[in-house]
Amino acid sequence: MHTAILGRSVSLPVPGEFANPFVKSIHVSPDFAVNPNAKVQYTHLGAAGETLLIIDDFLLDPAAVVDMAAEGVTYGPAGAAYPGLRAPIPDVYNFNMYNALQGLLLDLFQVDPNWKMTLTSSFSMITERPATLKHKQRIPHVDQNDPRALAMVHYLCDPRYGGTAFFRQRSTGIQSVNLDTRELHNRALTEDINTRLMPAGFPDADHPFYEQIGEVKAQFNRLVCYQACILHSPAIARDSVFSPDPRQGRLTITAFLNPEDLIPLA
Repeated sequence: MHTAILGRSVSLPVPGEFANPFVKSIHVSPDFAVNPNAKVQYTHLGAAGETLLIIDDFLLDPAAVVDMAAEGVTYGPAGAAYPGLRAPIPDVYNFNMYNALQGLLLDLFQVDPNWKMTLTSSFSMITERPATLKHKQRIPHVDQNDPRALAMVHYLCDPRYGGTAFFRQRSTGIQSVNLDTRELHNRALTEDINTRLMPAGFPDADHPFYEQIGEVKAQFNRLVCYQACILHSPAIARDSVFSPDPRQGRLTITAFLNPEDLIPLA
């Protein structure tokens, strides 16, 4: 595990009006202020050595964000891929996060600050129980094939709710389903599904098609960032809590940083 410095090459946000790449004009809320003393670490995953960025104590006042999640937003179904609920989050969160992380994203993920990027985020809660997961939710997934795209998870819950696990495909050794490997990965997955039963439940170390190569534990106010093409899954125990109450369930903020000319997921 290596250490790094938050906001080394950019100014950290302060209250006021800002121009930013995501909205025309915003007022920075103290509820979303980034902690300038956050602990920054990074490590590498598996044989391919993809970078995993971990930042603890990311926001100065995460409890206020939980209050907003519990009282100030409306949740709805997240869609077929995500086993739970999502709700919108103010754009100020995107701005503060990007402004604080820009230097790290350049150093660790080679995200050029001159690229045109889109950052989207939402409150997310896993509410689907393991026994009722759809087939696609029982296998590790990727969010994009484009290696320029990044995924982030900001945990607003404690370790018992589960963090994020990372995987490689057993039959091919693939851990990054990018533009070069996606055809081989998808073909091998189809063969696996046609020849073996897939157990109900979230992917774990015993998954028949994928080997777990790493895991980051949930910790309140911890942010993790990784390439969106890396195979991953929520690391959810069967006896976890699946409450839709943000103060009782697995509350996270999920965020995706994508280039405007993103090559679509296949």
